[in-house]
Amino acid sequence: MISSAWSSLAHHTVHYKSPICSEISQANYILLAEDHLSIRIREMNARLIDSLITPNSVLLCEGILTMRPIEGSVRVGFMEDYHIKEASQKNLTCYGWDAINHRAGEEDLSGVCRFVCKPEPNGSSTITVDDNWEERFPKKLSSEVALSLKIAAAQELWRRESSEEVMNMPPLKRRKLESDNECLINECFEDIANSVQPRTQALIETLRKIENLRTQGKITGKIFLIAGTYHLVEHFHDPRLSLQPLYKELEKLPSVVLVRK
Repeated sequence: MISSAWSSLAHHTVHYKSPICSEISQANYILLAEDHLSIRIREMNARLIDSLITPNSVLLCEGILTMRPIEGSVRVGFMEDYHIKEASQKNLTCYGWDAINHRAGEEDLSGVCRFVCKPEPNGSSTITVDDNWEERFPKKLSSEVALSLKIAAAQELWRRESSEEVMNMPPLKRRKLESDNECLINECFEDIANSVQPRTQALIETLRKIENLRTQGKITGKIFLIAGTYHLVEHFHDPRLSLQPLYKELEKLPSVVLVRK
């Protein structure tokens, strides 16, 4: 069952495989990337977890403090969000891996709410700009979704600055747009950069504690970790967003990082 699941990674690409694993099927740590905005990706990740899970497995979740047990209604919420089947849930103990409690509250994000996530029929999403967002878009979002919107917004702004439409604008209008975009990009990246390093360190500390439990025989199943893509895959050339400390840690563990195809 497990070898079959590994051999049919129809929806995932192996972004990283630890050198101590000669085959991906030897991985005990399966790190799954998502973008928080796509139901389709979460469903694909859930199907893989359902295929690979063994008794006494662990699920490490974003948005809960490192090694804090996830129980009760919060656990139910995660299982629903991640689309984990009930049969798999019985084999999972859940902990947080994060440096901050995103699930504990909301933050005012009026400055980013003009970037709207538009679901697509295939389950993916695109970011659109709504100049009338104050009337049509909620001002309160969970922090994990907010940061995802900021990242997507920054990428969208970069794309637009090089688009034919922008290049054909009158020079004055184009310079004004580029100036506005630069301010928004800087705001997005400051928020991202200020959060990534402490959260990466929390993720590393969590992996170390879980590995200690695994070597003691207290965890005998698979260890699944779900995180936003920017926590597992470097997208930006900024040293503040470097994931090298994480990958140095993963070198010591039988691990793989999977992203969607």
